[in-house]
Amino acid sequence: MPIFILVLAPTAPAVSLQDFGYLNMNVNGQVAPAHRPLLVILANFGTRVPISHNAAFYDSLIFDFNHPLTSRNLNLFFLENSNNRFFWSRGGIIGPFQLPESQSFTNYPGGSAGPGFYSNIVAQAILSGYDFKQYDANSDNVITQDELQIMIITDDYDTYGTVGGRPAGQIHLPGFNFTVNAGTISTLFDGLTGNIVGASDFFTFCHESCHTLGTIDVYGYGIDANQSQFQSTMSAGFFESIDQNGADGMKIVHLDPWQKMQLGWCEPRILSIHSGGLETIPAVQMGRPDAPVLLYDPSRGSNEFFLLEYRTADSPNGSGYDSDVAGNGLVVWHIRQDGNHHLLLLPNNTQNDWSEAPPNFQHPSHGVWTNTSPSAYLQWQDGTQTVTRFRVLPFNHGDGSITVELLTGEDTWVDFSWGTPNSGAFSTPYNTFSNGVAHVSYGGNLNFKTGLSHEAMTIAKPMSLKAYNGPVLIGH
Repeated sequence: MPIFILVLAPTAPAVSLQDFGYLNMNVNGQVAPAHRPLLVILANFGTRVPISHNAAFYDSLIFDFNHPLTSRNLNLFFLENSNNRFFWSRGGIIGPFQLPESQSFTNYPGGSAGPGFYSNIVAQAILSGYDFKQYDANSDNVITQDELQIMIITDDYDTYGTVGGRPAGQIHLPGFNFTVNAGTISTLFDGLTGNIVGASDFFTFCHESCHTLGTIDVYGYGIDANQSQFQSTMSAGFFESIDQNGADGMKIVHLDPWQKMQLGWCEPRILSIHSGGLETIPAVQMGRPDAPVLLYDPSRGSNEFFLLEYRTADSPNGSGYDSDVAGNGLVVWHIRQDGNHHLLLLPNNTQNDWSEAPPNFQHPSHGVWTNTSPSAYLQWQDGTQTVTRFRVLPFNHGDGSITVELLTGEDTWVDFSWGTPNSGAFSTPYNTFSNGVAHVSYGGNLNFKTGLSHEAMTIAKPMSLKAYNGPVLIGH
């Protein structure tokens, strides 16, 4: 009796967004929830020019969705960027506390680089009687950053010190039965005239607030400084406005799609870079979590990929919080991360999250793609060329979406005299014109070994037809 053995080739596991870092960004293991309480502490030091805006102004700027006192609102920025998935709930605004010059940033005992300056301000909030324990969700007498986020605004300005996402350490005072483990706090400045929020304009407010959710800087260093300028809240942009008081101090752009994906604020459509085709990409203001397109090579894995998004300062939903984006068109983000979905560093300490600028993937990058002719082939960071180019189909300024054509230059082979098997490879070609057309990639190369076919058909997708090693006659 014959014995048959069936051998099944293993199938590749289905790839998921988690493979690319979806929901990877967290604070104390907690991803950004629907909302997180935010406490704002105001502080003045010595005889400096005091904070020029009161608690009502900051309540309007940060919490009030109607924001009658300001033209921008921090919560509306987060709601638009998160596709209505996150905002800051009102933890309160306290102060300004009046503190001596000896406690200012550069004078504080222990050096300005440590968390002592910030923890001292948090200590003042504890001494003021603010009810921190109401946020102790797990009743362990430790209020952590994921339970209560803290923002500090002072009249004490140091470009590389008092403005940023800064560690504040753990604060426990005698006589109090709880500890505030403040983690990373957002620290900002108010005290100059001529700018609606002093030296810390709205871009900086959003940038530093994003840091407290886990986002990272992607603006680059050295020759790549100002990387992806005005293309991400975490890239260059505030450099131009932090001291120059440009416009009304309210310049702003959206986060890049990699950080939104890491926070769980968008779900890009995953495509093999070999697939090709036409993809419609809505503007970021249109509220479509699946708007970005993620291109990856299954043979290379999920640690390096491209993200495509449409950016415009004038969508059908208005400019929203992308009003100062670098241009109107396609932005192509190039991402390279490690096995834990953390960005890898280039030799100059620039994070591997940058936009590929036209016309030849230039760095540092600032531009957007509006090309109606095919781009050059995308390249991996090691210099290996992909098989894919792209072009942006014609669109009008302010359109709600654009269409991007992905042209994949794969080689598919046909030999009319060949038998079987048929895979489209050079050694096992298809033996009919129709099979070749059906299987060639969008924008690919359909190569014919010399021969004759009487088939006639209509071709409805872009491809290049090439004869190999002799003449080819089709349709007679």
